[in-house]
Amino acid sequence: MPGNVPMLVELGWVELSARQIDASRAAFERALEHAPDLEDARVGAVAGDVAAHDLDNARERVNGWLRQDAHDAVAQILAARLDLFQKQPAAAEQRLRDVVQRTPSRLDAYEMLGQIYLQQGQLDRALAEYSSLAQRSQAVGPATMVAMIKQQKGDRDGARAQYEHVLQIDARAGVAANNLAWMNAEDGRLDEAVRLATIAADVLKDRAEAQDTLGWVYLRKDLPVHAVPALARAVELAPSNALYHHHLGQAYAKSGDAPRARGELQRAIALGLRDQDAEQAKEVLATLR
Repeated sequence: MPGNVPMLVELGWVELSARQIDASRAAFERALEHAPDLEDARVGAVAGDVAAHDLDNARERVNGWLRQDAHDAVAQILAARLDLFQKQPAAAEQRLRDVVQRTPSRLDAYEMLGQIYLQQGQLDRALAEYSSLAQRSQAVGPATMVAMIKQQKGDRDGARAQYEHVLQIDARAGVAANNLAWMNAEDGRLDEAVRLATIAADVLKDRAEAQDTLGWVYLRKDLPVHAVPALARAVELAPSNALYHHHLGQAYAKSGDAPRARGELQRAIALGLRDQDAEQAKEVLATLR
């Protein structure tokens, strides 16, 4: 992959955040010319189409990827997002169920399914269905979905117990390890959080979410030197994610690298960092010298 591709992708997201839609689309198209399978470039190109109200092009673009590989997880998830945008939740649910079944490491597919069930008031139905599937199969996908639905329903203890059950089935179940690491970190169980986040980052090495989790846990342990490599990898994998840049900026600030901290925090804000995170980024920026 040519070295300018990550810069083109980042430029595309920055331009899109600034509502410079034509410039954004052009940057993503140039990135795809060099790296047609790069996930963040694909996601950006579709986002640019949607921002330009060119849904026909977005759909044809995604359908083209699906014609090449009907089970391409990235294309399926993008198609599901278009389904939801066009108010076709049943089609989106079917696509996402297929992704969870075939690619159980895709954390975003679980999260999107959970949001569909929540918005449709169908969490109880989904919980019953996935619980039944989990009882009939040793696959980690249905059992992980049970835990995530319980989390959506506010049953934190039940979700924790279910994630632990998934890890008894498969000690290297990446999504369960990732989510349980977050829960342990929030509860102050930082050593266990590091152990689980390390497993998740190893199993899901190409997933930015897992790298961000590991870095964030190290930040919670006040070990920014250990946090930086994982968070830098998260940013490399998902350069459009403002929160990942924010976390990396915090790690640089805590490790005393003010120039890099400033760059990452400013980039996070340019990419649309929101609410309390944006305020925190501005506060940290004000302390840098």
